[in-house]
Amino acid sequence: MKSDAKQKKDRLALGDVFPKYRIYMLDNGRMKRVRVEGAKKLLLCLEKEVKISLGAEMLRVEGEGLSCMNYASGAVEISGKMRSLFFEAKPGVE
Repeated sequence: MKSDAKQKKDRLALGDVFPKYRIYMLDNGRMKRVRVEGAKKLLLCLEKEVKISLGAEMLRVEGEGLSCMNYASGAVEISGKMRSLFFEAKPGVE
């Protein structure tokens, strides 16, 4: 039993060391922002909805007055009044 537990502990997947993406929530007292690192593609950026491809998943942000402030090198920064964040499987990907 102990050897099985030790073997599982010793195995690391590449995703454990280098995450596929990271999401930060930033608040400087004046403005709230969400920063997504590791984004594959900005799919949609409207005042009420933002969609970002994360590979096999998609991040959907809903709110009011949303804007994509920065988009460079796989990092997207969203500002505005965010109500909800959803993770969805991309159609056709299981």
